[in-house]
Amino acid sequence: MTAGFGPLLRRMGRAVENFQLSLELNKTRPEEARPREAAFARGMACLVEIEGSLERPGGELSEFRRQVAVLVAANTRGLFPYVFDSLHAAIKSIDDGWYDPCLRRSALQLFRENYPGAGELFDADRDITESVVEMDEWLRERAPDVEPLLEGRIPDGLPDGHWWWRLPDHSGL
Repeated sequence: MTAGFGPLLRRMGRAVENFQLSLELNKTRPEEARPREAAFARGMACLVEIEGSLERPGGELSEFRRQVAVLVAANTRGLFPYVFDSLHAAIKSIDDGWYDPCLRRSALQLFRENYPGAGELFDADRDITESVVEMDEWLRERAPDVEPLLEGRIPDGLPDGHWWWRLPDHSGL
């Protein structure tokens, strides 16, 4: 890979390492959910950084996406709690803030849209699909009571379809 991709490659490496760690913890210490779920959440947060920093995807990105998709599909004990924790973050957004539920929602959307087999993985589990729909409902419901994020807090490069970042808009008040 080219030298200009250095920071991107490091983020990709961190994402893969966290997904691998989560999978390994699932195999070696399945009774300890917190470390496994924390590693999975760090990996998902990396996806937002990576996808948002891309100007044009290349072959390296395709291989990275394939590798992440395989790791996540093999570790549903990481994915399912992540989805449900994301829903919980949306419910608690009035008290805990807007950034974390938006980051989680973007990670789920980016994963679903850009990683091979992810859409099918989501569609195969009604609980995942319903949780994401419910998360969107909570974000819409909570938005009027939450302070808007400063522009600098919103990750760069996210698609316009990630409406949740800009939903708390009190400019008309």
